[in-house]
Amino acid sequence: MSNVPPSGPAHGSERRPAVAQGSVVVDRYRLEQVAATDLADARAWAATDVVLDRAVRVTFLSGPHASSALDAARRAALVADPRLARVLDVGTTKVDGVPVSYVITEPYGGSTLTEIISSGLVDAQQARAIIGEAAAALDVAAQRGVHHLALRPDAVRVDGHQVVVTGLGLDAGLAGIEGSGTDGASSDARDLAALAYYALTARWAGDDLDEPWLAADVVRPLPAQRDEHDVPLDLSTLVPHVDPVLGEAVRRALGSSGEGPSSPGELAAALRPWGEVSVVAALPAFVQPAAPAGAPARQSVRGAAAGGAAAGAPAGAPVRRPTGRIPRAAGLPGAVGASGLAGAGGAGAPPDRRRRPRARRSRPSRLPRRPGATHPRSRRLPHRPRRPGVGLCRSSGRPLTLRQKAVRGSRCHRRRGGTRQGSRPSPPLAAAGSTRPRSCWASCSWL
Repeated sequence: MSNVPPSGPAHGSERRPAVAQGSVVVDRYRLEQVAATDLADARAWAATDVVLDRAVRVTFLSGPHASSALDAARRAALVADPRLARVLDVGTTKVDGVPVSYVITEPYGGSTLTEIISSGLVDAQQARAIIGEAAAALDVAAQRGVHHLALRPDAVRVDGHQVVVTGLGLDAGLAGIEGSGTDGASSDARDLAALAYYALTARWAGDDLDEPWLAADVVRPLPAQRDEHDVPLDLSTLVPHVDPVLGEAVRRALGSSGEGPSSPGELAAALRPWGEVSVVAALPAFVQPAAPAGAPARQSVRGAAAGGAAAGAPAGAPVRRPTGRIPRAAGLPGAVGASGLAGAGGAGAPPDRRRRPRARRSRPSRLPRRPGATHPRSRRLPHRPRRPGVGLCRSSGRPLTLRQKAVRGSRCHRRRGGTRQGSRPSPPLAAAGSTRPRSCWASCSWL
């Protein structure tokens, strides 16, 4: 961190506005409850934006550096990254006739790095992931010309698998810390290495945090042990099996040679790739959060079938309901279906009486009608195109006239070689040169 310039009036010499729960600031932000903050000249509230109906965080500023903090917050509002607490609104209003400056940011939850280390040290892989995510977020801000300059364990939060860096621009403005360009980038890179050192050893290797801009009731970490050259002891001498990449980056950043990373982006490039952030899972078992009472316990059907339900299943064990699917054969290896469950559960299991769906019989596809092609149901007769109102003889396959179809149905009344029994006598053959059409045989022409 950079040095703090001489401060102005003493803290507490000015009148603070009287705000209470339920108050509405600038006719938009309704204060709900007091929120925690480690800044001496800030008062934080969890509030609700009544216009957009969303949760926000309202921070009232006071002290000699309130105006510079507003300017720094306005610059930080240009940075958008999910790992940074975004600044939504900045302004000045009057509360009970007293002018007060305020900064509206997105609400953030999770646990600070101080709270995590108080429960137990994290391993090197989780420390590498946390510092890598924070460095990548600050690299996005550095590309906009904005630097944090006030990194500390309370400014880094872990919310599930997400790392959130808070106080971008605001904290350094209230502290009166100034820095830009390469100086600001190198300061953030050094503080990130100090955060990695703190996550592995619970000792702070950065600049002294005993500053007046921090609240008096804030827990300050113990300083790191240093050698005769005023350099923090190497991580390999304090932490067994430390990650070599992380250890080398921290040693170069905190050393006196000045060869460390010059920006958060360079530090993030040195730590890539890192794994998923899961600090709670990496903590020891005795500090794991207890499961809520009455939470349903997931059980595996495969494990129940392998162990056997008759061996004393719990009273609240889930029951596998029939799905209507055909069970696998009992002799096949790994067959755990309805039959397998029935065998594992004993003979007392109720049978599945649900009607099983019938197997659909496949139908032959319709062949396309092409000239000269035959249909499988047409007795392999040559194809002839049909005309409207005209059928084919089922015996000979020749077209029938409308009168023949009406009187005789779908067959000719005479076949080759004689007259069918019970049929009408055939009419005389058509005279030579007659224009009558010959439908099947000459004797089938009924006109």
